[in-house]
Amino acid sequence: MIEIKGVSKSFAFKGSVIQALTPIDLVVPQGAFVSFVGPSGCGKSTLLNMIAGITAPSAGSILQQGRAVQGVNTGIGYMTQQDSLLPWRTAAQNVGLPLTIRGEKRAAIDARVAEMLQRVGLAEFADHFPSQLSGGMRKRAALAQVLSYDPDTILMDEPFGALDAQLKLVLQAQLLALWESSRKTIVFVTHDLAEAILLSDIVVVFSGRPGRIKAIKTIDIPRPRDAFQGQFTPEFKQIYVELWELLAPEISRTAGMEH
Repeated sequence: MIEIKGVSKSFAFKGSVIQALTPIDLVVPQGAFVSFVGPSGCGKSTLLNMIAGITAPSAGSILQQGRAVQGVNTGIGYMTQQDSLLPWRTAAQNVGLPLTIRGEKRAAIDARVAEMLQRVGLAEFADHFPSQLSGGMRKRAALAQVLSYDPDTILMDEPFGALDAQLKLVLQAQLLALWESSRKTIVFVTHDLAEAILLSDIVVVFSGRPGRIKAIKTIDIPRPRDAFQGQFTPEFKQIYVELWELLAPEISRTAGMEH
């Protein structure tokens, strides 16, 4: 679905050049759930933004279904840590906004919005404004908004990072169920190693800045997975130890650089 070929990124800052990412090669298979993990500042979100076409690589190329990403990538949906719900629109109006922008007919929009709100458990809250929704409900509405226009690929940048542990588990379970039913390609950035293992087919471990791919781990845990009990299996624990041994030195090195 996505091919990343020799992609690097550098930024100019106060007269200096900061290398965020060294050249990276990566293939994201169609229908796969792929997570990026690594220390803060290693370029995970930067790479996500380049896949989205929000920012351009300094070198290399990114292809979506064989086509070069040049400018905004209309083949993806993007869910960020801060949701994009408009405060003056109801949950239903927010979910239907991408379809309205695309020029869909009202009847089609209403049917799709009703379907998506039902799938994320918000059918009873269609007429509520974002300020009237809990944090978890807002996340579910944002996810329904991304799914409403049926993108080929969904990019998710720490979407559950600000939530408490219990609510995070509930939304992870819901995301797993939605992914199982749709098999969209998902690229997911997280600082939570357990979350990455629980959700993913593939976990990509990044080094500290300048970011490079340190390891690519296939998660051989059978599906469907249990978001609430999955972390207690021997398979999960073994994978966690393997990935933590790769990740811990990078986090320590980055922490040392920051101090």
